[in-house]
Amino acid sequence: MLISQINYSQKPKLKLDKESFLLGTLSDYMGRIVISNQKEKIDEYDNPMAETITSLFKADYDDYRTEIKEYPAYHSNKMIVYSAKLSKKINANFTFEKYALTHPNKDTVYYGKLKENLFQTELQKISFIVGLYSQSGVENKTRYCIRLSNSVRKFTEAEKVLKELHCQNVDVAIEKNIPTQFILYFKPSAALKKYLKEYMFLRKAIQKELENRFQLSSKHSAKK
Repeated sequence: MLISQINYSQKPKLKLDKESFLLGTLSDYMGRIVISNQKEKIDEYDNPMAETITSLFKADYDDYRTEIKEYPAYHSNKMIVYSAKLSKKINANFTFEKYALTHPNKDTVYYGKLKENLFQTELQKISFIVGLYSQSGVENKTRYCIRLSNSVRKFTEAEKVLKELHCQNVDVAIEKNIPTQFILYFKPSAALKKYLKEYMFLRKAIQKELENRFQLSSKHSAKK
């Protein structure tokens, strides 16, 4: 497991293991997808998350770059994060299998499963959950809630980590829709709660981005 810590002057003040945090943010829809001609791609994010990841990694990777991808149909932009060096380190935490060839270039698509027992220290476990909640948290009145679609491995790892952190009332729900929804409820331990509160600004910023996108989409539909 890669170990290093967030260390930058701006808020928040609590430090995280930044690679564990990044692993928490990565998409797990049908696994981690890596295409043979795009091996330098880390993932694509809404701007609040992309800016945070950039602040953590750009100074350490001379090939780090970002690119804006527009989605006119959804009235939104995504920021794609690239770094061949960082991608190689992050992908070492997955087990990959060949899945298919894309057309027309015949590039190989690899689907990866997060390896088990990656997170050994309390800080690594907390950082993974903070990254996951920041990206996939859902508002809930009684407990913290995380929702993932078609998760291959991350959901079960998150459940395990929460129990190892001595969180209470850890419950799972699986909704067999299309796509399948994996829902994880929990009451965080005191240590985890402190970090979740510290980084809640990120979850709120991403949620605000989603709400703005929904409003733009609704206005566009109303004009038709």
